[in-house]
Amino acid sequence: MAGRARGLCDRAGDKLAGIWEAPGSSGSTPRRAAIERAFLAIKRPGVAERWQRVSRVLDDYAVRWKAASTDNCQATHVRGEQSAEVLDLRTACLQDRLNEMKALTDLFMSVDARTLDDSVVAGGKLESLDRCADVALLRAVVPVPRDDKIAARVDDLRRRLAVAKALHDIGQFKEGLTASEALVRDARALGYKPILAEALYLTGFLQSELFDFPDAARSLEEAVRMAEAGRHDEVKAQAAALLISASASASGPADSERWALQAEATLERLGPGHAVLRAWVLVGRAFSCSLRGDFARAVQFDQEALALKESALGPTHPDVAVSLGNLGDSFRDHGDYDRALAVDGRAIAIFRQAYGDDYPLVGDALSNRGDVLSDLGRREEARSDYQGALLRFERAFVGDDDLRASFPLTGLGKLDLAEGHIASAIATLERALRIRERSGADSRYLAETRFALAQALWRQGGEQSRARSLALQARAGYASLPLLASQRDQVADWLTHHPAASPHRGSL
Repeated sequence: MAGRARGLCDRAGDKLAGIWEAPGSSGSTPRRAAIERAFLAIKRPGVAERWQRVSRVLDDYAVRWKAASTDNCQATHVRGEQSAEVLDLRTACLQDRLNEMKALTDLFMSVDARTLDDSVVAGGKLESLDRCADVALLRAVVPVPRDDKIAARVDDLRRRLAVAKALHDIGQFKEGLTASEALVRDARALGYKPILAEALYLTGFLQSELFDFPDAARSLEEAVRMAEAGRHDEVKAQAAALLISASASASGPADSERWALQAEATLERLGPGHAVLRAWVLVGRAFSCSLRGDFARAVQFDQEALALKESALGPTHPDVAVSLGNLGDSFRDHGDYDRALAVDGRAIAIFRQAYGDDYPLVGDALSNRGDVLSDLGRREEARSDYQGALLRFERAFVGDDDLRASFPLTGLGKLDLAEGHIASAIATLERALRIRERSGADSRYLAETRFALAQALWRQGGEQSRARSLALQARAGYASLPLLASQRDQVADWLTHHPAASPHRGSL
């Protein structure tokens, strides 16, 4: 009997067939070969290297999924240390992870130039398998009703949720949002609160990615309520953590602390672990402090978030590099340029190691370092970093203007302005402003670009009325962020010294 059970458990990895078989299978499977052909058909430099990175990540995940599934089976049927109830809970969790892997590899079958770079990152966004061993967490959630029809509908919603998440992870935010909004409607009709909470959280996440922060805040607030009703503390903490920054972006940082406390209280109830989620709460608090101009506290929160991620993920994980970039921004805002350069350099090195030199995240880090170098007056080095960042963004987004491009564009425009290249500064800043206005950028970034463009237009001499209008908008943007008083006062001083032309009065 034990031998039969062990044989059954040894076949746990068979479920990976047709999705992404674990290494050790004889030769390349049809599925793997088809995905490889899709990648290598893209006419972009570095495609073969990207394919190798993607396949390694998926291989590793498949190996770990097979090991977790085998252990789950043996714990009940071989070692006798786990009840049938726990077996079912862990099996359902592992099936969710398998659904995610299938949804992602389905999208990889049609990967193209626009989704290539996000595909490299997407494999690393597959949900952690550790959750499927956390029995207390799995038991806490309100169970699916014991009704075959309802259970089948929940299973269908979970498969669709995996597809919507995969669309998010591969950078297809609009398509993902369409899918998740349909999920919310169907989950609401079904009435099973945990799956509704998950669908609402993903919807809010996608709305945030598309810079629709008011709708994101509404979706996430409902996700918190539904997660509370469904005893889904993990999703409650995730939604509250994202609300810290989403609510600040939507209506200012006044509510951020409330959501931070909500997230922290929920994490305390969840118990030990969840270090990365705890780090993201701190990231949100740092962002809120930055919006208020409280840069000293932003540095503190970003440092704490970085320490948690380094401990949980290791010092060279790409998510650690994301926090290094956040910390570099906070150091720069606080005027600590040497430490900003150090952490930005480390972020660049991690992203290059993880994804290759021409990856967009390398561009983000280069743009951040360019800002610091520009502040230090090291213009040639700053220009090189900005141009490197812009090149990576334009290549990755196939020439389309993405919000990320507005950062090196604004930096280049300000450099041109400082060096007296006024026509070039205007053209570059006009493009940056179009991107930021269209994308709904934060008011501090809109104000930065508007004020730089105002100065360039005034110096050109042809559009002084528009120059003042842009400067007035910039002043209003900074005025909405009380602790950015120095930037507001700088714009106000410029307006005082650049008055509107007096209207011509003819004789009576």
